[in-house]
Amino acid sequence: MAQCTEEELNESMDEEKSEFGSPSMESDAAESSSSQESNGLDMECVKCSLITSIEVVKGEREWCSYGPIVTPSVPRLCLKSEGIVGLPLSLHDATRIKKQAVGTGFFGDYSPKEFNHFLSCSLNPSQFELRNPVWHTFAQTVGLSATKPFDIGPVPVSLRKLTLREYGIVSEPLEEPNDTPDIIGSMIIILQSHHQGGDVKLTSGSETKHFSTTGTSEFGQSFIAWYSDVKVEIGPIESGHRLLLVYNIHQPKVSFKSKPSASYLSQQSQYFQDLLERWVKLFTRGEGPSLLVYNLDDEPGNYKHQRLCLESLRDADKRRAHFLQQLCFKQDVCFYLAKMTSSIDDDMDDPKGADDENTNVYLREVAQLDGAVVVKNDVILIKENLVQEDMFEYKYSNDSDYDYEQPSDPWAEVESLSDKNVRHFKDWAFLLVPETQRLRFLTEYTTPEDLQSWVSRLYGSLRSFGRASVDVNISGNDCKIPAEKEREELAFVCTRILVSMQRSRNKRDCESLHHHDNPRFGEALEVVVRASLILEDRILMFDAINLDPGKLSEALWCEVGGKVDLEMYPNELNNALSQILTIHGRYVALRSIVSGYNDRKQQSVGDKKVLEWMDKRVEEALDTTRDVGEEDSEIMVAIGKAHGKEILINKVIPFVKRHSSDLSFASKFATCLHKEGAGTTLGEKNVRLALRELFSTMIPEITVKATNVSAKRRKIGSMSYEPSGPNDNDHWPLQGSRMAELVSCCVGSSLKEEENWLLTKIALEAIHADSQALEHVLMPFLKRLRELMEEYKIAFTTEKYQDLFQTIISLFLSRSVAMEPLRPPNFTYSKAGCGDGKCRDCHDLNRFLQDPDRQTWDLTTTGQRRSHVDGRVSQSIRFRTTTIKNTTAPHTLRVTKTPHVVWESDHKAWLHRCDKARGLMAAVGYGALRQLLGDQYDQCVELRIVKRGTTALAERPSPSPRTKGRTQIIDLTEGLA
Repeated sequence: MAQCTEEELNESMDEEKSEFGSPSMESDAAESSSSQESNGLDMECVKCSLITSIEVVKGEREWCSYGPIVTPSVPRLCLKSEGIVGLPLSLHDATRIKKQAVGTGFFGDYSPKEFNHFLSCSLNPSQFELRNPVWHTFAQTVGLSATKPFDIGPVPVSLRKLTLREYGIVSEPLEEPNDTPDIIGSMIIILQSHHQGGDVKLTSGSETKHFSTTGTSEFGQSFIAWYSDVKVEIGPIESGHRLLLVYNIHQPKVSFKSKPSASYLSQQSQYFQDLLERWVKLFTRGEGPSLLVYNLDDEPGNYKHQRLCLESLRDADKRRAHFLQQLCFKQDVCFYLAKMTSSIDDDMDDPKGADDENTNVYLREVAQLDGAVVVKNDVILIKENLVQEDMFEYKYSNDSDYDYEQPSDPWAEVESLSDKNVRHFKDWAFLLVPETQRLRFLTEYTTPEDLQSWVSRLYGSLRSFGRASVDVNISGNDCKIPAEKEREELAFVCTRILVSMQRSRNKRDCESLHHHDNPRFGEALEVVVRASLILEDRILMFDAINLDPGKLSEALWCEVGGKVDLEMYPNELNNALSQILTIHGRYVALRSIVSGYNDRKQQSVGDKKVLEWMDKRVEEALDTTRDVGEEDSEIMVAIGKAHGKEILINKVIPFVKRHSSDLSFASKFATCLHKEGAGTTLGEKNVRLALRELFSTMIPEITVKATNVSAKRRKIGSMSYEPSGPNDNDHWPLQGSRMAELVSCCVGSSLKEEENWLLTKIALEAIHADSQALEHVLMPFLKRLRELMEEYKIAFTTEKYQDLFQTIISLFLSRSVAMEPLRPPNFTYSKAGCGDGKCRDCHDLNRFLQDPDRQTWDLTTTGQRRSHVDGRVSQSIRFRTTTIKNTTAPHTLRVTKTPHVVWESDHKAWLHRCDKARGLMAAVGYGALRQLLGDQYDQCVELRIVKRGTTALAERPSPSPRTKGRTQIIDLTEGLA
């Protein structure tokens, strides 16, 4: 491979410093373009040539221009022999112009034969006058506007002739004179002359442009300008006349080594396209990078706080961006703007040796020219990605004045900002990406949210395309094939999303949209599945579904059933369904698939094969599912209803019995099944038989002991059980209301033996229950049980219910309310001294503590001795120590006994428990309690607490106590009916 040396590159750049370069460069470029394939250029030479090509581009150059004149002027055209010609041009004045031309025999720059063939007539400046004194200035201004796209600076124009074309002239090529060295092109000003047709066709190399002057012809003016080496063809005038002034465009005042021309522009563009093509071929062969970054060598701070878009670029960079974007588009290369952050070790001895180990270069943001951001994540670059590989030498060297302060805006932050030996810079750059790598690049560095928006946009576009595309039939489904480009892009983006989701499984960032624990993960996955359905991509669809089928909604499963032929893909569906860990999720998906299939077939009852397939999947789910949740209970009943008695008795009930230790699930299932029996959907006999089987294993599992779930929350599929109860970490296996519903199932289904067994089990659990279980489970159980007794008209005097109520209430009062705490009778405390017989201070402290009459004691001594005594008593809330500072040392330590602090706290808590007990007893009902408690009413309902001491409960607002002898009794139900 040929190598470009530094000397060759500098020499080439010196020769090409002018805006249009030298003739030698033109020949070299042409030779290089023609010999690339034979000699070959390696990536280093391609980069060197790209630097040269971009640097000599001063803007977006055009070889022709057209536009209306916003503010027309009147030339006051006067013919030498015919007088003033008015505008807009009339037929009479057109005849006078022809008469002037024919009368003089002037044929302009053309022979009489050419004149008669395709030009009506032309007049040279000696045959007419432009009497408007400002017209010359006006023409120069139009010339500046017309040649501005040429980007060659201010140019003078001079009047060449006046031309009139009329109807009937055929289309022929127009050869422009090119023998004058200082003339580089032509400009025409079309005056007010109404006409149709006469379009101007300009050709330069392989590029052709058409301009029509009809629109502004009657009352307006317009201009067209082109280089001398452009081929000009004028179409026939279909009606009317066209009057125009022809001007010469002269060399600009700035000198050039070569004459500006359209051919050079085409050659320059072709050379740059050849370089891009060579780079793409090198990349395809694995010899070049997948993206190139051209750093904009601007002054420090130019783009520091600007929005990344074309309008924010400086004029020179803006013109370069226009030029490069057009050529990149022709060569299937994507062109972007980017914000680049870079850093380099400031202690490097030789910046030329900068490599990937001691430099960090990132693209922090990538945007299109209109400012639309396409990449927000960091794009890590290596040295091979940089077009200017020597940028570290001339820009980052220690001796360079080109330096930024530490970046302050977010996009310029880098990981090593705290390293004082590292210098940091921020720049803007051009980014080039081959079209074949566009999707891979964008999807690799795009955020999950943007990927989802991308898929949604393409999905909506394809649905719109589908209405106007070709009808095809796939797997028996009528569908439409949209545009292939959008289909390929959508399939690629969906595949990248699935890869991102798979990578997120092992990451801890749960906030990522593609993490499986993110609440919106299911929505993101559904977008991909729906896209695969419109693409009719079976592999993509099942790859997406198998990622986490439990997160998909019922509506999506219905769409899957409506698109996928169950007979063709049963194994794939079976595999997807088997990954759903809950009965609820699996059956809902299964039911939705069959529903969507039936809707597509337009039938209310499914095919026999489909129903058999569904029955097998249900049996498989009941045999293989290991974990259950409360929401599965209703689905289990629905399965029994939909699939009949055999499934209910032989599959559903054994399944529930295996999971009867999950009391929340089993109890809710029993309640739902009992309600179905009452509605005769399954038949009361079958329901009674099923409940009896269930209770045989469920009743022994009933417990009111709380379980602690703080270490690990229980999760089943997408379902989690949140703790409940007085403690955030306590979880009651069976709530009181659900326990009462079990009694209702027994009573409603006439299961007498199970009813007695259940009541006995609850009473035994109450005996071993703690105060929290009695308060939060068993007391609410009694409240609901009393309501059910009224509903089923069970007498409150029934003995087994009376025993249950008496047991639970008496245990609740004794364990939850307890005895009233006693007030301390005096100030006597146990010893608290250190026990050292030689410690006089502790000896005096013990005497003070055991004195029933003394409440305070002062110790005046040194600081060390005071600290010793203070440490013996300050940790107890029964004492309070204070230091009294005397005017002279030593100071005094005062110890105060506070015996009522503990008692007051305990007594306040006791009163609060009394209030709570009143509320719970009131919830059961005063009238019902009198019957349910029977002879034990006074013992259970009345809180018998002997008042010891002088203070009575009368100190706080409460119902009036009743007195029995010398004992005060509080009736917790007084005043509550």
